[in-house]
Amino acid sequence: MPDGLDDNVFRLSKARTNPIPDDDLAATEDALALEFSDQHGAALRWCNPWHKWVRWHAGTWQMEQTLWVFNQVRIIARAAAARLNEKRLRRDSTIAAIEHLARSDPRHDTKADAWDVDDEMITSPGE
Repeated sequence: MPDGLDDNVFRLSKARTNPIPDDDLAATEDALALEFSDQHGAALRWCNPWHKWVRWHAGTWQMEQTLWVFNQVRIIARAAAARLNEKRLRRDSTIAAIEHLARSDPRHDTKADAWDVDDEMITSPGE
């Protein structure tokens, strides 16, 4: 669990809300988006009104200003491409689709009003 993250928030964020894909679906963008959310559900939130990822890092929620999230998706896609012998999973369009699908996962999706109103600091929702 990331340091300082509320235990209940962590437990809820790890709960998969979508069914586990069948083996036939293992090479789909949706399956890889679920894998991404399984790995990063505790520490990443997508705020659609801001069009930004927010990451739990160094004890606070911080708006992600880099392509760190895209790179994390890319790492998952590379591993799946090797494991499943599916070169198409390495395509930029596939990686972008995986990241796009992950945004809608309830473990990531948040509203703007869930965050502090102080533009200089983002802590955790409800604090």
